[in-house]
Amino acid sequence: MGNYNDLALHKKVLEYCNHYHYLTSGKEIEYDNKSGYCATHWPAYLTVDLEREYDLRQISFQLWDYEDPNNKLADKAKYVDQIYAYRLLLSSDKRSWQVIHDTAGTSSKYRKGWQTFLFDNAIRVRYIRVHAIHNMKNSGFHIVRLHAFEEINPFFDKGNVFICFDPYELELGDAYPLSNQLLDLSGRIQNAMPRTVSTMLKQRYTQIIDYLFEKSKELDAVDGKVDEVRKLIAEPISEKFEEEFKKNNRSEVVGLVISVVSLVIWIVIMIFKL
Repeated sequence: MGNYNDLALHKKVLEYCNHYHYLTSGKEIEYDNKSGYCATHWPAYLTVDLEREYDLRQISFQLWDYEDPNNKLADKAKYVDQIYAYRLLLSSDKRSWQVIHDTAGTSSKYRKGWQTFLFDNAIRVRYIRVHAIHNMKNSGFHIVRLHAFEEINPFFDKGNVFICFDPYELELGDAYPLSNQLLDLSGRIQNAMPRTVSTMLKQRYTQIIDYLFEKSKELDAVDGKVDEVRKLIAEPISEKFEEEFKKNNRSEVVGLVISVVSLVIWIVIMIFKL
C-alpha cells in the first residue's frame, strides 16, 4: 500500500485571497459561482507552503469547472468560457523556482477542471505556486482544490494528466505582482485592526485600507500589461530563437535580434497606450 497522504492538507496559502481554506481542505464538496473555492484576481500567485521539504511525485489541482458534477450552478451555459491560463512553479526555498508547466506553451492554452502532474523523478518541494495568468470570462481566478503526494496516487489520476521530466526551466527571485503585494498588505491591516477601537482610529484604518486597495487596482492594470507583453513577445520569440539555434543559423539569429528589439519597443508602447 502506497503512502497517499495529502501533504497539502490544511496547509496555508501565503498570499491574500478569498476563501483560502477551501484550497487545501482535502474535501470534495459542492460549489457554485459564489462559494466552495479559493479565488483571487489575475495576474496573481497562489502559493501553498508545505511547511517543510518533501520529495513529490504528484501534484493535482482543480480549476473551477462548469461541467463538474460537484458544481451546482443553475445556469451553467453562461460559464462555458470560464477557462483559465496558468503556470505551475515549484520551489524549496522561495527564491529559485522550477517552471513545471505553462499553458501558453501548449496546444490547449486555456483549461478547466482537474490538472494532474506526475513527476518521472521525485522533485524536492516546499512551495507549490500556481501563477494565475488569465480567465477568458472575467478578472477572477478560481481553484477549487489542491493536493500533493510523495507517491503517484493511482486513485487520483483525474482530468488532464501531464508526465513531467527534468530538467525544468528555472526562474530566480520571487517576483510577486506589486498589485497583490498591496492587496495582501491591506488584508493584513484589516485583520490586525483591534475589535474595539475609537471611531476616529477605525476611520483611519479604513482610509488606509481603501487607499491600498485602490492603488492595488491601478497596479493590477500594469501587472496585466506585463503579462500581456510576456504572451505577445517573450514566448513567441523564445520559441523562434530556439528554432534558429537548433538550425545553427547564426545570420538569421542576428537578424532576428535586430527585428526583435524594434518589435519590443513598438509593442510595449502600443500596449501601455491602451
